[in-house]
Amino acid sequence: LDLARKLFRLPFPYFRKHPMGRLMTRLTTDLENVNDAFAAGAVALVGDAIQILAIAGAMLLLDVRVGLSALSILPFLLLFTLYVRGRMRDYYRVVRGLHAEMNAFSAEGTAGASTIQALGAEARFERRFRRVNDDYFRTVVASNLYESAFYTGIHYFGTLSIAVCVGYAGAAALGGVRAGLLTAMTQYVVLLFIPLRGVANKFATFQQAFTALERIARLMEEVEEPSVAVFPAQAKAPPVLRLEGVGHSYREGL
Repeated sequence: LDLARKLFRLPFPYFRKHPMGRLMTRLTTDLENVNDAFAAGAVALVGDAIQILAIAGAMLLLDVRVGLSALSILPFLLLFTLYVRGRMRDYYRVVRGLHAEMNAFSAEGTAGASTIQALGAEARFERRFRRVNDDYFRTVVASNLYESAFYTGIHYFGTLSIAVCVGYAGAAALGGVRAGLLTAMTQYVVLLFIPLRGVANKFATFQQAFTALERIARLMEEVEEPSVAVFPAQAKAPPVLRLEGVGHSYREGL
């Protein structure tokens, strides 16, 4: 409601610079992405975070040395996540811009179809739409590659964490690391990366939501048109024009 109210208060030059299709994208698709992130992912994300902390704490309680060796891979996972997050955010910004441009292009082309046909500009209109569509397709494919790489990276770091844990336990075998402890620790590592994979599944949804929030925030920061003063209900009624003594007649002989 606030976004729609903001849109109605924007000055006329804003609508000349921004096609209606882009504005409709702000009111529909972007709001839907934000709603999906908070409705379907926020609660589950909190649950995954609690599981991660609980499993990590159990690993440290079981054996501090072996637990730290297994968890030592998490800082590298964090760096990998930050890198992929930045790249995905950049691609999602381009995707949202191209998607809005396609909506604007489709809306204006549909509304002006008769004019396009009258001018014989069908081929030029098709070339322009094909260019935007091809750019949108390539950008979506690139963003999907980063999304799949992030999910695959979670599996890779999980396997690497088990390898580090086993390697450290093997090197410290003379220090009294038992086979049962090693088996339990590897199972904890497997359990640790189950909620991490859940976070990876929700990662793209949150990146889309953050990108949508940026675009909505820019719209909300636009300067509004000064409001026109409205007479309150109890104000004095405007004057009424009355015509008195006005008549009509024909001249003689007509």
